[in-house]
Amino acid sequence: MRSPDSRLCGKKILVTGCGGPAGVAVVRALSACGCIPIPADCDPFAAGLHTGYRGHVLAAADDARYCESLLSTAIAAGADAVVVTVAEELRCLAGSEPEFARRGIAAWFPSFDAVEACLDKLLFAEQIERAEIPAPRTSAHGPADLPGPWIVKPRRGRGSRDVYSVDDPADFPTLLRRVPDAIGQTRLSGREFTADCLVDRDGAVIATVPRWR
Repeated sequence: MRSPDSRLCGKKILVTGCGGPAGVAVVRALSACGCIPIPADCDPFAAGLHTGYRGHVLAAADDARYCESLLSTAIAAGADAVVVTVAEELRCLAGSEPEFARRGIAAWFPSFDAVEACLDKLLFAEQIERAEIPAPRTSAHGPADLPGPWIVKPRRGRGSRDVYSVDDPADFPTLLRRVPDAIGQTRLSGREFTADCLVDRDGAVIATVPRWR
């Protein structure tokens, strides 16, 4: 078990997205570091609100009052900092760090453009291509000239919802009607992994956590 960090002991950290595994994992990690986690989620039945710490219910990320809800909850809970684990929430919070800082609450939110590029899979593919990073070919217009086999999925989405594997191009018309704002990609073989990265404000990589999917 990790020894508590004396620099963090007693610090109150509000964690959003505690209905998902990321939020729950952050709550547990903070507890192991000697912090006092403050779990929060828009769902009053979220699992992470029942981890032994007092939980708080926030407005949903698509609610115009989300930023206000998070800030007021953090103030009322006496939070020293907030950790946001839901990408859609980060879009609402971009540019609001000074507002949190004025209330003595540490926060670190990516820019709106950075969040949008990560949430929009077509825009992300275009960014990757411009950076000349090898990646699956991507199109917003069916198979077009993409080499098969293919994957069809929503331009925006999470959790592998509405993701289809396609071997016959004749299936594309049906899937493009069924999948909201669909895009197509060349399907890759092999075992999938993710590398979660923490990058500082100067662009330096602080930590990387690779994991099999």
